[in-house]
Amino acid sequence: MKKSIGSRETLQTNVKESDIFISVDGNGTECTKEHPCGFNRFDFFSTNKLRPKPGTRVFFREGVYYFSMDGIRRVYLPGGTKEKPIIYESYPNEKVIFDGSKLSRKNTQNEIWREGRLELRENYTYLRNVEVREMPQYGIKIWGNHNIVE
Repeated sequence: MKKSIGSRETLQTNVKESDIFISVDGNGTECTKEHPCGFNRFDFFSTNKLRPKPGTRVFFREGVYYFSMDGIRRVYLPGGTKEKPIIYESYPNEKVIFDGSKLSRKNTQNEIWREGRLELRENYTYLRNVEVREMPQYGIKIWGNHNIVE
């Protein structure tokens, strides 16, 4: 098998009823396609019963998802298992942008300028078909193993 570094085709996955949906202006509590959760509640993954389970797919609907000092500063993307990774991706044929242009870039004592990133802290986390721009430092930070960013 020939291995290479560079761009490759990324196939979209089919949408299922059990998927989780996030949108820029969503206000749903069940995070369904019809009633997506909003990006401003995105920390629900770490504290809520809706935290993705292995095998779950999380779809971001089209739009620009802004990080800001008075809103979302960083997003933690939980992982899955080898057999059932958790996939985070744009909804088919939609463009998703994570933007840090509203974050401070000042070097202060508490280093708030380091905020603004997507964190893949666990194993088997796949992030697909999204754009990350204008983050003050990292953009995407990966701690775990067997994670894929496409």
